[in-house]
This record gives sequence, structure tokens and C-alpha cells, in this order.
Amino acid sequence: MKKIHITLFSAIVLVIILAALYGNLTGKNDPLFDQGTKTTFYAETEVGKEPDIRAENYFSEEEYDLSKFTFDLSSCNWEQEGICQIPVLYDGKETNCVVSLEVMGTAGRIPETKAGMNEDTAITN
Repeated sequence: MKKIHITLFSAIVLVIILAALYGNLTGKNDPLFDQGTKTTFYAETEVGKEPDIRAENYFSEEEYDLSKFTFDLSSCNWEQEGICQIPVLYDGKETNCVVSLEVMGTAGRIPETKAGMNEDTAITN
């Protein structure tokens, strides 16, 4: 009878295959919950107008049950110009996706950021 000799390389490959198989069988490889990536979607609204954020604008009905998506608007203030990040939840669990909502003032004016100044506030010598 022949003795089976397992090398260190084959043992490592076997462990990797088993881990990948376990991830597939338990659903841990779902791209919505992959913590190695972050997905940002974009939306905009005007000051004072509640944003119209719907799952069908960002996700495929063939891949997901769109009724399970919710958006956490609790930290977003659409009464004031600026940009806020809205977490995307699927079946009550936070995903790796966010919606970056830009709240614009009248006539689509882009709000000034702290990183730069617009031409109205530029200092001249």
C-alpha cells in the first residue's frame, strides 16, 4: 500500500479551497457585505426637498429583493446645503454601500467647502 505524502504547499491550497467553499455555502461572499470594498452611489436634491432615493436606481431586481433595501436618512439634513453620506441597509443589516447626497441651494449653486474658496470669497492683494 502506498503512503500519501502531503506537502506544506498542498495543505495551504486545501485550506484556501475549504475557506472559499465555506464562504460560498454560508453566503459570506455577498458583495453587499464585503468589507474589503466600499461602494458609493450619488444623488442630489434641492434645499428643502426630501431626496427621492430608491433601491431600483442602484441595484438589480434580478440579484436582490429590492423591498429589503432601506436608507438611513437620520443623519442627513436636506434643509441645509452640503453633502451627507447615507448608509444603505439590506434586510436591516448595514452594507458596504453609501449614497452621497448633495443638497444644493437655489439654481443648483454648489456649496462652498472648507478645502477651497469660491470666487466670491477670494482674497485679493
